[in-house]
Amino acid sequence: MLAVALERAVEEQLAVGPQITAGAGEQAGLPAAAQQHAEALNQDIRRLYGSWLKLILSSFLHLVGWFVSAFQIWAVLQFMGQSQVDFLACAAIEALVYAARSAAFMLPNGAGVLEGAYALIGAQFGLPKETGLALAFLKRGRDLALGGPALLVWQALEGKRLFRREG
Repeated sequence: MLAVALERAVEEQLAVGPQITAGAGEQAGLPAAAQQHAEALNQDIRRLYGSWLKLILSSFLHLVGWFVSAFQIWAVLQFMGQSQVDFLACAAIEALVYAARSAAFMLPNGAGVLEGAYALIGAQFGLPKETGLALAFLKRGRDLALGGPALLVWQALEGKRLFRREG
């Protein structure tokens, strides 16, 4: 029932939305190029919500990613001898940590937020603050191990493109 109600609400919004926003860009004095980009974005959003299977699959994969991340935390805690925290608590810790990290989106890579969140939120679930901080450092290490080489490859590709343009 909930899925049907949600589908009807989205269909109504998609049917009414373009009528409400039609001409809004002209009234606001937006340039024609901005109006075209806004309309293209509107079409993409309609196409996304028009494909329920892709939307549900995307949401499911996102949920699986969260549970895999929670499993990583649970496994690390088992190796650290902190078996008092169960899997669902690890999932809750991950959810709350990423909520804190999302709230601090304006800080580059959530500098300091991840560490503080693991220490404080982990303590609420019975983890010593040192263990929470160790979890944060493991997450940062993973980010560096995967993100560092990717940034270097990206820089090399962009550098080649720059030298081709100048040469």
